[in-house]
Amino acid sequence: MSDSILTAPLDSKLLDVIESRLIEAPQMEIKYQHLFAEGVYIRVAYVKAGMIGMGHEHRQETINTLLKGKIRLLNDDQSMLELQAPAFFTSAPGVRKVAHFIEDTIFLNVLPNPTNETDIGKLEDLFVVKSENFLKHEQRAINEGKL
Repeated sequence: MSDSILTAPLDSKLLDVIESRLIEAPQMEIKYQHLFAEGVYIRVAYVKAGMIGMGHEHRQETINTLLKGKIRLLNDDQSMLELQAPAFFTSAPGVRKVAHFIEDTIFLNVLPNPTNETDIGKLEDLFVVKSENFLKHEQRAINEGKL
């Protein structure tokens, strides 16, 4: 699959509800690998089966690659799209992905990195917009010594 399938953002109120519930739920660990080449940043996520996750809003079009596993993505019309690896697609700026990971999954994003930045925090600031809900959760975790 090589279609641009995620082109419209989900309703922000629906996203807020989903995100609030996910933040309150027990958290599952995602392992990340960060790869760099001249002008390119690749982030690989290793996700265990059973997780429901929500990504941050991306500031620009993003290339997504499902290398291993099976996932269900929530579409902007609230339907579910099931993808089986290997699958390749782009998502438009402003899209936040909500996924149910049916099988152990390896998910990869390819992003431009014209300054060859390697600081992950700075890269996050360049590429994603963290919601107010998430920022509050993140600050709570920092205050509690969990981050």
